[in-house]
Amino acid sequence: PIKKYSLGMKEILAFIYTVSLEADVIIVDELMNGLDNAMRAKAFQILKELSETKIILLTSHILEEVERSCDKVYFLSKYGFDDVLDFKEAQKLIRETQVFM
Repeated sequence: PIKKYSLGMKEILAFIYTVSLEADVIIVDELMNGLDNAMRAKAFQILKELSETKIILLTSHILEEVERSCDKVYFLSKYGFDDVLDFKEAQKLIRETQVFM
């Protein structure tokens, strides 16, 4: 049963299902959660190939993966979406908005 799968296996199953749909837009939320390095690399390779014909919306807190995988970045704040022109600007925005508890 699926409920006995590990977090990583559930993430892979959800990812495979999502990318198999005939959608023009694919939304991937925190893809790296629970994936090992090999699966992470394969997932990003698949997303890169799909981005040739589809719009991929990827949410992530890992800026290095965003930089490696995306050609445009939007920063979500409490005021809405801010268009970020480059990754140095994204890093600056992240540093300015981090909250430490």
